[in-house]
Amino acid sequence: MSKNPEVDCEALLRNASKACPMPRANVREAVRRECTAGLCAKRVASRRNRLLACGGLLAFIVGGSAFLASGVFGIGYASAALWGALGWAIVLLAVLAVNLRPQSIHPGIWRALVLVGVPGAFYLYLTQSGAEGPSFADFIGDAAMCVHVVQCGVLSSLVGAIASAGMFYVWRASDPFSPRLSGVALGLAGGIAGALATGFVCPGQDAWHVVFGHGLSLVVLAVGGAAIGRRVLSP
Repeated sequence: MSKNPEVDCEALLRNASKACPMPRANVREAVRRECTAGLCAKRVASRRNRLLACGGLLAFIVGGSAFLASGVFGIGYASAALWGALGWAIVLLAVLAVNLRPQSIHPGIWRALVLVGVPGAFYLYLTQSGAEGPSFADFIGDAAMCVHVVQCGVLSSLVGAIASAGMFYVWRASDPFSPRLSGVALGLAGGIAGALATGFVCPGQDAWHVVFGHGLSLVVLAVGGAAIGRRVLSP
């Protein structure tokens, strides 16, 4: 079997350039001018401004819900609830500040503690703040209670999704290193905001109701944040 003769790549390139010559200089210049017209350096928001924007969004959503609740349950109820909301607003900003960092190497242990500890603390807060209610078996067996849970779950998830969507927009294309974890943090923050807002306007405050009706939005939005984090937060 005979071997193929060596191919002269340089000769092939020269022949190809002769057969398909490059455009004239004025044509190349016209193409370059057309493609680069209007291009300018993109101004990126600072981390501080993004955190402030997220704080303003969360304050608007939670504060607006407290304002609505004041007309239904009275000013005293809304005033007491606002103190709890203020504490959790500080927690939410801490979640964002710890998890959405510009450095390439994130403190993994701290992120893990925040992303696991904050939901656990919030569920503990819900159970402790909820009123004493029926047993779990009675709760599941009551159709009216289950319907109420579904209604609050949908409301909490919708409000939380709006909050998360706003924060995803603020932090878009900002994390090339761990966008999924940052997506979990944004989903978690939105879920807590949704649960707080729903808690203001919902008259059902027994423990099982607030855990399942208000708190499940944390899980739903955290999973959703992880799913879309790479697409939205990656540059």
